[in-house]
Amino acid sequence: MVELLSPANRRPGPDRAQYLAKRGKVLKGPAHRVEIDLLRAGEPMPSEDRPACAYSVAVSRNDERPRAGFWPIGLRDPLPAIPIPLRRDRGTVTWRGCRPETRGIDR
Repeated sequence: MVELLSPANRRPGPDRAQYLAKRGKVLKGPAHRVEIDLLRAGEPMPSEDRPACAYSVAVSRNDERPRAGFWPIGLRDPLPAIPIPLRRDRGTVTWRGCRPETRGIDR
């Protein structure tokens, strides 16, 4: 599952509470989870591994929980290459963000 956070996910209130509940269910289940946070306003999602940073990507593989991979992204930094897990028998793909020299997804 890939989640791109919306402003409502970061603002206190029922939308954030609903998102956190859904996030908790997924993290207890068999699905891998990727959370992309490219927002500046609001409260970041809770994570023990989250350093101070403007943006972030967290990758939670079901076989490595409770640990997760975490990529902090600076305000002016290009998006890093992120390994996106697929089903167990399919491996991973690498998301290379939107830099001109590497667009889209490579296998």
